[in-house]
Amino acid sequence: MAPVDEVIDLRERLARVWLAVADGAAPAEEDLDALCRLASSGASGLRWDTDHGHAVLARDDRLPSHVAAGAVNHLTDPTAVERIKACEECRWTFLDTTRNGRRRYCDPADCGNRARQRRHAQRRSG
Repeated sequence: MAPVDEVIDLRERLARVWLAVADGAAPAEEDLDALCRLASSGASGLRWDTDHGHAVLARDDRLPSHVAAGAVNHLTDPTAVERIKACEECRWTFLDTTRNGRRRYCDPADCGNRARQRRHAQRRSG
């Protein structure tokens, strides 16, 4: 698979997985398995960090494996899973990092603003 195709495939799989999680559904096993395979393909072994005195997981430089590893870390962290949300306006997914965990839009300045404008117009007309 060409590198560009690999990135596109990863993006589509992540979108399906995160949207299912945001909707409270179980992601497809096929997508989870592919993420896991891609995340583990980035590990190229352990090396000893002499400066800090512990082992470090050596990774390759392939972007998809790094992104997949990050996604797997989020999906295996119960606190992070609770913060995976889908925008009420466009349905893009995001990780809600707000303190109270009540973010509703992918970008408050974009989708959030459109929703606020629509609510304002409804109040003024009715």
